[in-house]
Amino acid sequence: MKIAILMSTYNGQEYLPMQLDSLQQQTYENWNLYIRDDGSTDATLKIIKQYQENDRRIHLYQGAAGKNLGVVGSFFELFRNVQADFYMFCDQDDVWLPTKIATTLAAMLELRKQNDSGVPLLVHTNKLIVDQQLNLLHKPSFEKRPHDLISIVFFNNVTGCTVMVDNNLKKYACRADLKDVFLHDHWVALVAALLGKIVFVEEPLIKYRQHGNNQYGGQDFFAVLKSSKLNKKIASLKRKWSDKSWPTKSLPVRQINQLYKLFFAEASAQQKQPLKAVYQALNGSKLERQRFIKKDLPHQGTTSRRILSDLFFVLGGKGI
Repeated sequence: MKIAILMSTYNGQEYLPMQLDSLQQQTYENWNLYIRDDGSTDATLKIIKQYQENDRRIHLYQGAAGKNLGVVGSFFELFRNVQADFYMFCDQDDVWLPTKIATTLAAMLELRKQNDSGVPLLVHTNKLIVDQQLNLLHKPSFEKRPHDLISIVFFNNVTGCTVMVDNNLKKYACRADLKDVFLHDHWVALVAALLGKIVFVEEPLIKYRQHGNNQYGGQDFFAVLKSSKLNKKIASLKRKWSDKSWPTKSLPVRQINQLYKLFFAEASAQQKQPLKAVYQALNGSKLERQRFIKKDLPHQGTTSRRILSDLFFVLGGKGI
C-alpha cells in the first residue's frame, strides 16, 4: 500500500523540523513524503536536505524547481506528478499526532470496502486548533459534518491537512484549470462531494497551528466572498440592489462554474440536481438566489451568521 504525503514549503524554517519529526514518529511507517519548495529564501531547503540524508522516505521534488507557484499550484504540481495508492496533504507548520496515518488509512480502507472500486473517496479527520506554541485555542468540534455538495460549497468543513484521497478522486480533481481553483482542499472536497463519498473521523489527529503567516483551511464560500471589510460592505448595501453587483467573476463562483463545466455531463441524475441548483443560483438573478436560499441552502451556524450570509448571497459582494 503506497501512501504519498504531499507537502509544499515556503520559508518554513521555524516550524518545519517539528512537523518532519512528527511524521517520523508515525505508528504507520510505510509512507513517502514528497516536498516541493515554492521558492524559499530562508533555511527551508537546508533543513529538508538534512532530513533526507537520514530518511530515504523523504524526497525533494525537483519539478518546476525554484518557481513560486503559490499554494494551489505547488500542491497540484505534486498531486499531478506523484504516483501512489493514497495521498495525504501536509502543511509545513502543523504537528501530526502519532496515529494520524494509521487511523486515516483504516477509515479509507473501510470506505473502499463499502463502495464500488471506481468511486472517488475522501477521508478527513478532526483537528486540534493550536497557537504558535501548540497551546489549544479551540476544543475540537464534534458537530454533524454534512458532506452533500451544497453544504461543501457554502459551509466547507474539509481541511486539506486532515485529508486522505484515493486515485479515483485524484483522476477527477487533477482535471482542474488552476486559475479557477481557490484552494486545493476545497476543490478536492467539491469533486468528492459531487462524484464520490466523504467520511469524517471524529478523533483529532493533528495539531493545526494558527499564526500570522498561514492560511486557515476549510474556508467556506461566504468567508471568501466577504473578503473585504464588513463595515465597507454594510455601508454600501443600499447601492447593491443591482444584479450587476453579484461577483460572477469571483473565485468562489468561477470554481463552481468549472465544476459544472467539467462534470455535469458525466454526473448521474442524482448528482446533477444539486450541481445545477448551485450553478443556476450563482449565475442567475437575485430572485433565483432568493429561491435557492429558501429551497436548497442548508441552515448551518448561528442565526446571525446565517442572516448575514443570506444578505450577502442575495445582494452580492466584491469577492476576489
